[in-house]
Amino acid sequence: LLEMPFVITNVAQRDRVVEGRPMQQLAEIVKEKTGVEIIGIFGGGVRNMFFRKPVKGLEDMKGRRFRVQPSPQLTDSYKALGLEPVVTSYPELYNALQQGVAEGAEMEAIYVEKAGFPVAAPYFLMTRHVITVRPLCMSGKTLAKLPPDLAKIVREAAAEAARYERGIESSEDEASLARMAKMKGVTFTEVDVKPMIEAVRPVWEKYAKQWNLVDLLKEIDSLR
Repeated sequence: LLEMPFVITNVAQRDRVVEGRPMQQLAEIVKEKTGVEIIGIFGGGVRNMFFRKPVKGLEDMKGRRFRVQPSPQLTDSYKALGLEPVVTSYPELYNALQQGVAEGAEMEAIYVEKAGFPVAAPYFLMTRHVITVRPLCMSGKTLAKLPPDLAKIVREAAAEAARYERGIESSEDEASLARMAKMKGVTFTEVDVKPMIEAVRPVWEKYAKQWNLVDLLKEIDSLR
């Protein structure tokens, strides 16, 4: 749910979600279904779209072949934006962009930079459609075996590490964007995402209903 495009659109909303009741509820569901406990939330990288050819907005990108991960909810989301989803593995993505098998993709800046994707697809659309949320998990059975004082230390250390990691990831993301902005031929285009949010909203609602998370989705949306 939290990785679907535009469900979370800014860091302040992300923090309200992961530090508040929504994440508590999700953690309870995970623990109940799997026995795994979420003891912290890493993340902070911001995902933007990038393309082989110039793009200015929603109408401009319709029909373009767009790399997605093998996920029905992500496929449906990008299809709702008018893109043509193409499932491509990460190791094959550079060649896919270079050869036009995929005309665009989306990812956090640090990974885009390290993989050299701007060489093949230098036109960035600053959608900021996902603020990454990376749960730090631990087996509930393992945690339960610890004496109470040690379990408390583990939880406190996890919370401290999560706050630190989120800060580092955010700053690295911004630094990576700044470096790419200096690359020859790379362009960043700001875009009004409101039409995109409305286009993909029915997909959120479809899967929230399927996952029995309708009320939770409404709460997350209200924290925007």
